[in-house]
Amino acid sequence: DAVGIRLTNRELLLVVDKTGYFLNYDAKPTRSSCIEWSDIPLSLAYFHPYVVAVTNRGIEVHHVQTAHAVQQIEFKTGKFTASVCYRQADIWSVFLCVASSYEIVAVAQSLISEQLKYLKEHALYEEALKTISCYATTQFDAEGLDQELKTRWINEYYAYDLFNHSEWKQAVEKFLESGISARRVISLFPTLVPVAQCKRARTKHPVSYQNVKTLDSTFKAAVTQFLIPYLSSIRQQMETVAAEHDPHKFPVAYEQHLQLVLSPFDDPSECEPQQQQQNE
Repeated sequence: DAVGIRLTNRELLLVVDKTGYFLNYDAKPTRSSCIEWSDIPLSLAYFHPYVVAVTNRGIEVHHVQTAHAVQQIEFKTGKFTASVCYRQADIWSVFLCVASSYEIVAVAQSLISEQLKYLKEHALYEEALKTISCYATTQFDAEGLDQELKTRWINEYYAYDLFNHSEWKQAVEKFLESGISARRVISLFPTLVPVAQCKRARTKHPVSYQNVKTLDSTFKAAVTQFLIPYLSSIRQQMETVAAEHDPHKFPVAYEQHLQLVLSPFDDPSECEPQQQQQNE
């Protein structure tokens, strides 16, 4: 038997056996990807921005944007689930109940900061970024969070993860989007940096990173596919600012915009404490 629920944006999720299909109200597919459950769902509920299924193995949670599993909770006696999701003044309120034959478990939505912390700790960076995009700025403001700063924070850890997995092109994109000090990125290659340079940046890495010291194939790939494209992107940003603002005609505007591009080169000890405070 098939089970289904209604999502947002006039979208439905229809589950047949262990596969969930995203459809519109005309029963036409809205996405090329599907949700694959570990067991046949007995009941479904939408818990923005997640889809919750009760199976014979327990409670299984998938992110609605990526379709990936983000959490599994042991509750083998569960049979039914229901939720209430509504948005008022761009603030989402979500409540979920899971029931067995003899008990009901009520679940309230975690704060955005707690959701992001959980997803980051489990290396679910794509899901974390999608979660940020699912909430309006007003909901971040209500929790005292800076949405842009949280996005940069997740991109930073995502960039290191991609770097450690030799996903060079994507790592370049995420390091640029994180806006961290370029000194710190360059210090990932200690054999290329003079001894007296980037000393403080080398102590600012939040996680362990792939050793690319030795002159092997990984080192060569990292330099040609990561470091050079990264530095080229920084240079292009600087050239764009220089082309758009004539320093002779608009000296103040030129200086302000150039500073925005050069900011990744600021001393990390001066530009990162605010980010660290937000992360905590």
